[in-house]
Amino acid sequence: MRFPGLPALFYLSVVLCSSNRRNITPCPDPCHCYSLESLHIVMDCSHSMLERFLPLEMIRNDSQFYDSVRSVLNNNQFILSEILELDISYNKLKDIPNFDDFYHLKRLNLEYNRIRSIPDEAMTSLNYLEELNLSNNQISEISEYAFKNLTFLRTLNLGGNNLKTLPSSLHILNLRELHLDDNWIEKFLPELSNFSSLKTLSLANNRISYIQPRSLIEYCKLENLNLARNPLFEVPRQILRQVALTLVKLNLSSTPIATIRSGDFTNLLAIQEIDLSYAKITKIEENSFCNLPKLLKLHLNGNPELEHISSGAFQLLPSLLLIHLHNCSLSGLDDLNLQSLPSLQHLTFYGNPSLCNCNLTWIQHLRHIVMDGKEIRCISKNKRYRNLHTFEILEKCPPRIIGLPTAITVMERKRLFLTCDAIGNPKPAIQWRDPTDAEISNERFLIFPKINQNQSGNYRCLAYSEAGLDEAKIFVNVIPRLKLQMLSINSTMAVISWHGKLPYNTTRLRVRFRYNSTEFVRNAEVNETRITVRFFREMFLDTIELCLLDGTTELVCDYFDNRKDSSEGNFIYLKFFVVSFCFILCAYNINFKFKRIDREVEMMRMTVNLERNPTFYNSSTLAVQILTRPKFKYSSEL
Repeated sequence: MRFPGLPALFYLSVVLCSSNRRNITPCPDPCHCYSLESLHIVMDCSHSMLERFLPLEMIRNDSQFYDSVRSVLNNNQFILSEILELDISYNKLKDIPNFDDFYHLKRLNLEYNRIRSIPDEAMTSLNYLEELNLSNNQISEISEYAFKNLTFLRTLNLGGNNLKTLPSSLHILNLRELHLDDNWIEKFLPELSNFSSLKTLSLANNRISYIQPRSLIEYCKLENLNLARNPLFEVPRQILRQVALTLVKLNLSSTPIATIRSGDFTNLLAIQEIDLSYAKITKIEENSFCNLPKLLKLHLNGNPELEHISSGAFQLLPSLLLIHLHNCSLSGLDDLNLQSLPSLQHLTFYGNPSLCNCNLTWIQHLRHIVMDGKEIRCISKNKRYRNLHTFEILEKCPPRIIGLPTAITVMERKRLFLTCDAIGNPKPAIQWRDPTDAEISNERFLIFPKINQNQSGNYRCLAYSEAGLDEAKIFVNVIPRLKLQMLSINSTMAVISWHGKLPYNTTRLRVRFRYNSTEFVRNAEVNETRITVRFFREMFLDTIELCLLDGTTELVCDYFDNRKDSSEGNFIYLKFFVVSFCFILCAYNINFKFKRIDREVEMMRMTVNLERNPTFYNSSTLAVQILTRPKFKYSSEL
């Protein structure tokens, strides 16, 4: 429905653009107008109890403003495109107003109204709209063409409505953020696959209990996924793998997830933050958080049923800065592995029923990273709480080695760095022994600058003190180096093969290319011992360094000189040309000699014929015919 008074905003924009001050007056009641920048005009009509948005009525009710508008109108000086932001939130609108005259509007806020549906082409005229907020209304239906022509729309907020589903297509190809929190959605919407540019998707506080494995297959650029407060009973590992290369932030807080399994977060190579707070977690298995190279923050707080974390739950987390473990039921953290958490700076642990015993030995050595050390309390034998910040463990605690894997595979001539950490009271001493049981180090670290195959075998780490002895073994498997071979490379594709055995079962082979100062990584199509890499754009490379990766682990690198192959190819062509030229020249010379011989033979035949024929001598008196018979002479030239 089109409201006749809306064109009066033509006049409104005149007054708005007539002032360069931050506060622009006059402005029709109950709205107020201001400028954020020289050309960015905002009209704020929020909290005005409006049931209809009719600017003409507002203008006429304000005589001072109307006189200003009328005087400007008489001079025919008005500019329509000044209003870039319009806020009509916290009103009583039941329908979408007509916005035909706001064709340069970039931000529109309609939250906290009473809108129930969005009809076809309700906002088609807003061609430059970038942000649209329709949250906290009563919307239960959205027509398929409601957002048609909104080609610049980047953010759409539909949270806090009564939506159960969406149309099969919303025709918003460039949408970057979609917020659907606090609705009634029961299943992951397959129609969302139309948003190939989507980076942020929020579905918090819906009724999603199951997500189909291929639901996110089109979300190749998804970076932020919020599934908090949904009835999910396990981590949706299958869909996470589909966005493993791009997902940066994952929110699964306040869900009934009970167990964090090994492999739930496998290959999330870009993930920086995981939120599992206030869930129902009772168990965290070994290697649950393993090989997440960019993980910065991990939230596990507020899980009152979490009593124990398995040994080795945190592995290969080189970038982790913060862990929240407060308000759980942990009596201790026996196996916090420092080697796997080299960057850890902040740890919260308050609100746990910790025992003042050897299980807290680790925290005595990590006071510099415990954010809430003064708030942590532990229960001593006499049942009194003690401040862990000042509490010292006096009893003797036997050594316990933490974080040492049982086996590792490494390629020959690579650098191997092993660390053996142990806790106990008093602090244990460390000793390393090689496969022949000879002592090779009495430090925590065992370093092989360039390991070779002869150094394969079982290595032992011994941790000992007056309180006892602990031992752990690690098998070091040294394999031959891989050899890469570039089979072919052109502007859009490279084919590479390798010779040798891969160090372990690869999960995702990738190839890193580096030339000049440019570096990029591409997924590889694997076919036995040959892989194919396709480029997104044409590339013509002279020299290139390529590395075969398993996830982020570098397996082998090699250097490829395209110019060398090109020069060799050019030399082959030149050689072929020279040989062909010589062959043609020889053929020409032979043909020339044969023709010369033929001419000489023909001349000789003509001479012979002349000598054989009769010769006539004429006289005035008589004609005498003289027949002569030639005498043949053989020439050596023939």
